[in-house]
Amino acid sequence: IQQEEIKRKNEELHDVFERISDAFIALDKHWNIKYINNTALVILNLDHSIIGKNLWEILPMYRDTQVKRDFINVMKSQVPGSFEVEGKITPRWYRISVFPSQEGVSLYAVDITLSRAYEEQLKNSLKQKETLLKEVHHRIKNNLQIIISILNLQSYYIKDPQALEIFRQSQNRIRSMALIHEKLYKTENLNSINLGNYVSDVVRHLYSTYSTNKDVVDISLDLDNIYLDSNTAISFGLILNELVSNSLKYAFPGDRKGNIKIIARKESPNMLFELSDNGVGFPSDIDFRNTTSLGLQLVNTLVDQLNGELVMSNKQGTTFRIGIPYAG
Repeated sequence: IQQEEIKRKNEELHDVFERISDAFIALDKHWNIKYINNTALVILNLDHSIIGKNLWEILPMYRDTQVKRDFINVMKSQVPGSFEVEGKITPRWYRISVFPSQEGVSLYAVDITLSRAYEEQLKNSLKQKETLLKEVHHRIKNNLQIIISILNLQSYYIKDPQALEIFRQSQNRIRSMALIHEKLYKTENLNSINLGNYVSDVVRHLYSTYSTNKDVVDISLDLDNIYLDSNTAISFGLILNELVSNSLKYAFPGDRKGNIKIIARKESPNMLFELSDNGVGFPSDIDFRNTTSLGLQLVNTLVDQLNGELVMSNKQGTTFRIGIPYAG
């Protein structure tokens, strides 16, 4: 009765394997075929006469390939594996799952040709979108550069020093945004920029703008490896531009020497940004949160937009500390 039950179970199992649309092959530990279903026979263009024969003799085209090495590793390690294999008999792709046992291995192959083709289409579509997005960033940067050039040309006709300074500040703000788009289209990651590279470029430009001698005012950077998404980077860039500009313009009057230090730290769930100088200090009669200065108004507004927190200290110079939510 027990033998009849085993025979019945085997027949049921055989019937299941013959009904499925995927290929199934059972091999002994010497790679001889113990069982192969009809789907596998059709794929390999074989018949049942191969039962008992060695897999690698029947399929010599796979004998010296990574496929065979992968199968052998599964049998040796007794750890199941899954591999994508290109068919050499039919032009199809298969995901082959290999299940080891003490008696040998079982191979279960699923045709993934259509899914791979779909994935390839998605990759091509994504590549096209990335190319388009790069072009958009490039054009935005160029358009902003045109605006900067127009302001620069217009500034030659301005005689009022105060009006000229307003033009220069506007140029710097636009340039800080243009630099974001330049960084984005020049990187593989179109969604974020490296903070360190960006801050270095902004500082270098502001040194040049204000004709600051590095021997007089030194700017040191101490920045963690932080990446900002494009939206955060635009706001942060404007904040950086205003704070560095303020220090360069007002902290060191005359030939006064000094230092500006810029620090950025990842302290989950925030990014902590600090800009400090050892200059003359922030005027005690001015409330930095309620001032007529457009630059500081921008800083306060942008920090609020970033759901950040801004604190100022006025001891031994001026220090601005900003905490911004950061998920990186």
